[in-house]
Amino acid sequence: MSVFIYFPTMIRSRNCRAASRSGRSTGARAGWLVALSVLFGLLSVPALARTDPDGRSDLDDPWNVTFRLETIRIEGLRHVRQELLLAEARLEEGVSYSESELGRAIDRVRRLPFVREASFALRKGSRRGLYELVIAIEETRRLFFGVSLLYSEHSGDSDFELDGIDDDREPGLLAGVRAFAGLYSTFFLAAADENRLVVGYTRNRLWNRPGTLRLGYEESESNAASTPTFGASVEPSFGPWSLDSYEVLTAAVDLPSGDTDSWGLELEHREAERGTRRLGADPDSILFLEDFVDDRLTTNWLRDTTDDALFAERGLRQVITLTYRRVRADLTQPFVAGFDEPPFEVESQSYRLGFLGSRWWTPVDRRTVWGSLNVAVATTEIDELAVTGVGDDAGTVRRLSDLSFGSAEIAAAVGYRYRFPGGRSGEGTRRYGGAFREIYWETSFEIARTEAFSDLVGGVLVQFEARTGVVWRTSWGVFRAGFRFVDAEQSS
Repeated sequence: MSVFIYFPTMIRSRNCRAASRSGRSTGARAGWLVALSVLFGLLSVPALARTDPDGRSDLDDPWNVTFRLETIRIEGLRHVRQELLLAEARLEEGVSYSESELGRAIDRVRRLPFVREASFALRKGSRRGLYELVIAIEETRRLFFGVSLLYSEHSGDSDFELDGIDDDREPGLLAGVRAFAGLYSTFFLAAADENRLVVGYTRNRLWNRPGTLRLGYEESESNAASTPTFGASVEPSFGPWSLDSYEVLTAAVDLPSGDTDSWGLELEHREAERGTRRLGADPDSILFLEDFVDDRLTTNWLRDTTDDALFAERGLRQVITLTYRRVRADLTQPFVAGFDEPPFEVESQSYRLGFLGSRWWTPVDRRTVWGSLNVAVATTEIDELAVTGVGDDAGTVRRLSDLSFGSAEIAAAVGYRYRFPGGRSGEGTRRYGGAFREIYWETSFEIARTEAFSDLVGGVLVQFEARTGVVWRTSWGVFRAGFRFVDAEQSS
């Protein structure tokens, strides 16, 4: 989750030891297909009907009852302007709305990063057939904090060991402030570990029409989670580059096309002064990058019916993305045998089409289950590349020209979350200086398969990940503590 929503999950590499194993049974592959098909059906079919907070469709109301709003009043405002909330709710006085439309409007308000809780009530107006809509909200604090304490354990053996492979603790710390300007604008500034600085601006209305503009800048001393296009799928080790002096510029526009749907366009520019990558188990076998530049243009379609941006209890979220990516860098001579040529420029471009669908259910109060499916395909062209050797040639590098290859990814995840009693408004909330609190226990399981294929080299990485932990959310931020286990199998 990025800081544009609440606070960023600390960027970290999903490092693992990859075990080179071959031969998977036909039955196991069939099981994969059956499970993913069922999950895809659960994620996709409910999107055909739009539902209100109680799970009812517009089609369930045979009389299509609507309420003409005479006035709209918002209670609980402290720092947020009423105009900003109405712009996100897309409600106007003098217009009639159904109960389902009002429910979806409140969901949009509830998903704002600075709104913790929102509800609505209808009261009789001054004349028959007119109503007053009262929206009650609870804001988050302008100062926000984030703490993530994750202990990780990895399983697997491989000739391609990566940095950070040992079992470790991954602390993440963040502190920031949010300020409101004008009728529709929000600014934020946040600092995090690894000397990260994040600055952002959001405007929630464009050209007197519904829409969102987001601008962001991020700077950090290092970023081990970014993988250049020419390193992710061609090299058998599938490992990430560790980048120094990392900078990211982002500009994005989202325009709604309905109560739950929107179209978006995002431009992203990334730079790093230096990058390194291990080529094998030998710590001295390192490849170097200089002046790394990564430009991306992404268009997306989003359908979101969830009731919370971070801890949804109901609803559906589907995203289809198409990304064009261009990477340029100078590859410098690594300290390995068989590669003594001078530095040369590497340039690649790629296209990626992806689908991510997630759905949340709460069949019993405070008990939420969810499932997600992520599918993507990509194609890449590279003018020049250095690839690592395998087998008897491990630890060596070859220089190649005019390469093209494809890759495919598929991942499925399921999870369970329990919200402990108390903590919500009207439930005997205990307050610390007026701060709202909720405590969750959550656990999840994910299995992912990544495959690269070309005339030159191919590889398959299958990774299983399990997580469990406790989350404490207040009006000040989110605090996590948990455990993660990762197991991976790799074949070429």
